Amino acid sequence: MDLNSSLTLERELTLSERDRDVRLNGMSKIPLEIPVNQNWTCHSCGGCCKQHAIAVTLEEQQRIAAQGWEHEPAVGRSAEQLFVDVGGWLTRRWTRLAHQADGSCVFLDESGLCRIHAKFGEPAKPLACRIYPYAFHPAGDAMAVSLRFSCPSVAANLGQPITQKRKELDQLVRLTTPANYRDSPPPRLKTQTELTWDQARMVIDQLDQTISDKGVPLEVGILRTLLALGLLEEAKFAKIKGARVRELVELIFEAAASDLVELPERSAVGRVSMTSFRLLVAQYSRLENFKQLTWSHRYQLLRAALRFSRGQGQTLPLHPDLKAVSFSEIESDTFGCLKPEQSELLRRLMQVKIEGMHFCGRPYYNNTIIEGWYALVLLILSIVYLARWIAVGNGRHEVVNEDVLKAMTIADHHHGYSPALGMSAAKQRNRAMVAKGDLGRLVITMMGRRDY
Repeated sequence: MDLNSSLTLERELTLSERDRDVRLNGMSKIPLEIPVNQNWTCHSCGGCCKQHAIAVTLEEQQRIAAQGWEHEPAVGRSAEQLFVDVGGWLTRRWTRLAHQADGSCVFLDESGLCRIHAKFGEPAKPLACRIYPYAFHPAGDAMAVSLRFSCPSVAANLGQPITQKRKELDQLVRLTTPANYRDSPPPRLKTQTELTWDQARMVIDQLDQTISDKGVPLEVGILRTLLALGLLEEAKFAKIKGARVRELVELIFEAAASDLVELPERSAVGRVSMTSFRLLVAQYSRLENFKQLTWSHRYQLLRAALRFSRGQGQTLPLHPDLKAVSFSEIESDTFGCLKPEQSELLRRLMQVKIEGMHFCGRPYYNNTIIEGWYALVLLILSIVYLARWIAVGNGRHEVVNEDVLKAMTIADHHHGYSPALGMSAAKQRNRAMVAKGDLGRLVITMMGRRDY
């Protein structure tokens, strides 16, 4: 289920349309923290209208129903047929826009454009459509802006710099942000360790600085963050106050940089951890199915889970851009390391997620900073695995830039939005990998080794 819900803290904070008008006319601007190295302009590929379930409020349903689409031959549906009710029993009920037979939104036309937008203007679209691919996360007195790399234009860094879109972002933030956003608590470092916003930002800034250092290979930077967070997890923050917190955080990250100058030798990843990682890749490789979950589809998912847990034979693709290929080919050492330009693609993704706080806190599965970081590292490794998968499917044992970009759009469709990835079982799986030292081994295995 994809509700584009990272922009709100809770369902009850969703603003009514009257409240939105009041905000646009009277609410003061909210300070924005915008990623400086990211561009985006919509290129009307229509991908977002084919891969996402768009949640609509009751007011949006009423407005769209009154637009007279039953008289439009290209749509030809009654007001009731424009929407689908989802959930029930064990999950909250909500309503989404209907889809066409090929999975496209009911309002997507043949040229990849929105019929609502074309006929009534952008403000007439559901708010979820207007916001994509942005994600907004409270950051103390400010609002951090991130983007979803499921959009091909975001992944390829195409279009206008985001820093030049402040007017547009200011309007969207005021439309979606509750007045009490400053009351949102900062992310915890770990489950039992509460931080102030200043302290949380200290840790996040150190992660950003480590990953942003282009003088260090990305895989080395990632390993340094894992080492530093492991040391921070053991620290007794309750006994450390004021400026000493900053000193501790900086010393730990400096120590991690000093202790890890180059990539360690490769060693085997444990069987259990490799099984968990493959199952995570399978989760990331799925394409949303908006049709009724039939027994045939359930059986296909079960087959895929069994196939990925064993890692033998051929993959069972759950996405049209992925072909059935041999697990042994994907995991072969013949791939070697990523090229520098491919690492830079992944570095940019991580920077945008860090600067936008798009990996931890209340809007992001309520993950602690440490839990969220492990999940973000595993996202990067899953993208590399998917890029290899795409390469093998095209008869290559060498990853090219286009493979990485495509893998980004596939994996980041789910990251932060799939309920399965936020379950306690997923967090426990990630922690088990770390406890065994296998997350670091996966970084070395999947991202390769260079000469330093």
